[in-house]
Amino acid sequence: MRIYDKLLNIENLEMVLLRSLVAAEVIGYHLPEELKDVRCRTVSKEKRAVFRNFTNNRPLLHAITLFADGVISEKTLIRTANFAGDCTDVILSAENYILANLSNEHRFADSTIENAVLMCLNSIEYPEIENTDFETALKLNTVSGIRITDGKCRPADFRTFQFLLKTGFSFITINNGKIELEEKENLVNFTEEEPPDFDDEISPFIAEQNRLYYVMQIYGKPFDTDFIDYADKNGIAFNKEILSEYERYISTVRLHFEITVYKKLRNICDAVCWFDYMPDVPSGIEEIKPVPFDLKATDKNEPYELAEKSAREYLTNNTTDEHSVIKVHYNSEDYYFCYADGKLANINDLDFHKIPFNFGAIWRIIVECSKSGSIKLSGNTVKSPAGIWNEIPEDQRKYAERILEEQVRLWYKERMESNRILRTLDSIKKQSHEEYERRQLLKQQQGELKAERKGGYEE
Repeated sequence: MRIYDKLLNIENLEMVLLRSLVAAEVIGYHLPEELKDVRCRTVSKEKRAVFRNFTNNRPLLHAITLFADGVISEKTLIRTANFAGDCTDVILSAENYILANLSNEHRFADSTIENAVLMCLNSIEYPEIENTDFETALKLNTVSGIRITDGKCRPADFRTFQFLLKTGFSFITINNGKIELEEKENLVNFTEEEPPDFDDEISPFIAEQNRLYYVMQIYGKPFDTDFIDYADKNGIAFNKEILSEYERYISTVRLHFEITVYKKLRNICDAVCWFDYMPDVPSGIEEIKPVPFDLKATDKNEPYELAEKSAREYLTNNTTDEHSVIKVHYNSEDYYFCYADGKLANINDLDFHKIPFNFGAIWRIIVECSKSGSIKLSGNTVKSPAGIWNEIPEDQRKYAERILEEQVRLWYKERMESNRILRTLDSIKKQSHEEYERRQLLKQQQGELKAERKGGYEE
């Protein structure tokens, strides 16, 4: 029978007495016959004198019980006996966990409980080590990528080691009871082929134990190092809310996209070019609200891939004109795509904004010819003076002709629109006059009818 099985079912006074008997057995005295069914470890003879000099010491009495039951080692027990700080909460937390989980098949192993106790003792004894409660220490022992021995947390592999270095963790050693900070310069030169030996008991270990537990909740997720850097810069605490903060960061910061759709307004250029999409007035741009979407845990996309994904996500939920250009603003960068035939094609930003002709020179010639009246529209044909484009390089003249044709048609359209408005006003005026005459005639007819009726009653 384990000692804690016995302790679980007895009253407080009897529990104190039993603990005392166990302590006596541990340091060389013997349990009475009625307790012979209780398994009880004893310390080595040369260590027993350590305990006989202590007066009533509550945490030590409980630590002795942990040792007697096989939970902690003699080395840990001796450390507890000589511990200068107050370790009462740590030892009682360990016992409470055991008593609460005696029948739990999945409870932590005794070695894990001892590691958690040692982590807490280290954090009490050395101010440089982040203070850690027993529950957090216990859970940290289950974190993948971390190896804990003798209460010291170390990375289990080189990738985790690199991640912890990149996210600002400090590595320390204990030499002759003093903490020494490991210089980062001594750590960054390790490679995967020649990693640090973290199996060595004197190798550096991690000082920020609490932060380690919460940071490792993010480790391996998309943008893990980016989020930790963001959290540090924005004062986000590493606590039980860290996963919620991470999800918020993913949806509102890291995967926050601003999408603008530019419709094709003209057909001047051969390639996809900003000139054909450039609106005449700001209202010509259709502004689209940011499109957030959830990133799957398995996704490992580069910024361009994410930008393309957001554009596709937009297209699945919105109708877009053929040959529209979609600009995705993401992570301080702009990405351009052309939508045609149900497909997205990537557009180089510089190529898209490079206009293949001298618009200023072409426009000056068009304005001059317009003022002189030398440009005319005959049917569907634009007639212009011979040699109009002599000043324009030969490879740009086709664009000049297209700009001229478009502008002339716009002028003609505006003139027709103006004439249409004038015709509409004239029609309204005419209809108003006809309505006036109709009413005047009706009034006259009503007067005559009234006069006839009045005359019929005279004798």
